[in-house]
Amino acid sequence: MLLHILYLIGITAEAMTGALAAGRRRMDTFGVIIIATATALGGGSVRDILLGHYPLGWVQPPRVRHYCRHCCGPDHDCRAGDAASAPSVSGA
Repeated sequence: MLLHILYLIGITAEAMTGALAAGRRRMDTFGVIIIATATALGGGSVRDILLGHYPLGWVQPPRVRHYCRHCCGPDHDCRAGDAASAPSVSGA
């Protein structure tokens, strides 16, 4: 249980880092979600490949992929200074 909580904390931190980096580049909502997901899952994938853990950690539970999408907020409020004009993806 503790390991699962630490795993989710790591995914959250990595996804938020990717989302903030994409926001600084003034990407749209889709770009931010893609960069956040790639950042969050990429670090864990490299770790799993180096340690020889197969299947990769994000392949088994699909909720991890959905969790990455929600890490930057359902209304894309993580864009640097431009939250009011950001399109909403809540209904997507």
